[in-house]
Amino acid sequence: MEKAQCSYPRVIKRARHNSYRVKRSEDTGSCFAGPPATHIYNIPTAA
Repeated sequence: MEKAQCSYPRVIKRARHNSYRVKRSEDTGSCFAGPPATHIYNIPTAA
């Protein structure tokens, strides 16, 4: 079983010397089923 891909953009767990907000209980993240799918366009296929 793999770990779910979750993200909390611009929210951090612990305040340090930066400008990001500290994560609160009402902050909800985005969870995804798997790693991001990438597709590179305009690459010729080997014939």
